[in-house]
Amino acid sequence: LLVQTSLVNYSGGGWYGDWYEHYERATFFAGQLDAGHKFLDVHPLTSRPPMFNVLSYVFMTFIGFSYSDYQVVATLLNSSILLVAAMLFSWFIDGKHVRASGPTTLAFVSIALMMHPMVVTNILYPWTRMLANAFLLMGLYFWVKALCEDRPAHLPVSFLFLSAAHLTHYSTASFILPLLVVLAYKTVKDLNRFTRPAFTAILTALAVN
Repeated sequence: LLVQTSLVNYSGGGWYGDWYEHYERATFFAGQLDAGHKFLDVHPLTSRPPMFNVLSYVFMTFIGFSYSDYQVVATLLNSSILLVAAMLFSWFIDGKHVRASGPTTLAFVSIALMMHPMVVTNILYPWTRMLANAFLLMGLYFWVKALCEDRPAHLPVSFLFLSAAHLTHYSTASFILPLLVVLAYKTVKDLNRFTRPAFTAILTALAVN
């Protein structure tokens, strides 16, 4: 809400079409549009992945389905990147003689990220990129734990988040594919330890997608 109030004008400029399309897609899951509806009179339902819009619909059921309600919900979803970044920061500095409480770390990381115009843009504008980034980074976090810290049981959780990222924005596939290649190499190299977790991770990804 605080971020939203920083706007003097929400005309949207040239990006308004993207915003409104995602708003319409959220209302689709509320049953307000028929299955054959063309978004912006051009795009069918299947032209974009649905995760962001489904989650928007779920939160909008609590506050309403106007466009202003959607703006608040979309900003809330995109702000999840701040929580993930704070978690990764805490994980990175852990054991380096730095002590910080959860709220302090979150405040520090949030302020640092909000100084970057691209971060602010993608959190503020109601589209899918930052939620996709949040899912992607969570998946990467568990992937690193599984493969780099030699804890393969984390693989299914990793691919649960990576699948969510893919269902939020298809561009994340360019990051997920290299992770799959490395996983295949590790599985072949150590069949005994990685076969079952890798198989479970792949099944999880297929089930979600």
